[in-house]
Amino acid sequence: MTNQILPMGKVYETDIEGFIINEASADMIQPPWTSVVEDVKDSYLNNWQKIHSIYIRGSIARGSGVEGISDVDTLAVVYGDKKDLDHSWVLNFKQEMLEKYPFCLDVELKCVPLNRLLNLEDEYYHTLRMIVQITAVCIWGDDVRPLLPKFKPGRETMKCALVLSDNIDRLINWREEDKFNPRICQWIMKRILRSGFEIVMAEANCYTRDLYPCWQIFSRYYPEKREQMKQALHWAINPTDDHTEILSFLQDFGGWLVARVQQLET
Repeated sequence: MTNQILPMGKVYETDIEGFIINEASADMIQPPWTSVVEDVKDSYLNNWQKIHSIYIRGSIARGSGVEGISDVDTLAVVYGDKKDLDHSWVLNFKQEMLEKYPFCLDVELKCVPLNRLLNLEDEYYHTLRMIVQITAVCIWGDDVRPLLPKFKPGRETMKCALVLSDNIDRLINWREEDKFNPRICQWIMKRILRSGFEIVMAEANCYTRDLYPCWQIFSRYYPEKREQMKQALHWAINPTDDHTEILSFLQDFGGWLVARVQQLET
């Protein structure tokens, strides 16, 4: 069964000062995602003792999750060094979750030290600060968002575009003995869509990570590339395991997109 491309998703607006407005809310987390979120929260608390706060981010936190397409992206802010934590449970837990909740594409589990997240001079966590401030909601503990800077659409809110070249190179150099599965196709197509939006978001003066509005807004500025980005959208919701077909697309359209990102960086 082929999933249709539907006008779904949300664009984050900006306030009077131009900062992106976070519309995530715990009340927006709806079934069947609520059970997934509860299991994740309980596992964090059962396995890590020094947790400051727990967050859900992205479409699930805004009530716009799509079964079979959306991930459950989570984050635990912890006291001390995250290297001191036992991470051995994470992979098994993720596999259990995907078996228990087959409608969930993936479950992302991350942890970040509280002191480094709040240290604005620590550039390593710049992107994560942005993601928490813009897209996340605190579901347990004390919310750190009031202590983080606000962000405007533009270079400081680019995420996928900055690593797109490396992502594409990784797949171009994919080893034949490694199975290229639909999940990988879905992952890179989401990256393509979000990178396409990121190169125009400053001019569009808005922010989104949702796939349909990424394609729609990108197409306003590059109408000649509309159909190629639509192909990425199609593969994001109807992934293929045809590595040759994906490789050709990445070398052609992906190469063009990487070049546009590089022009913005110069």
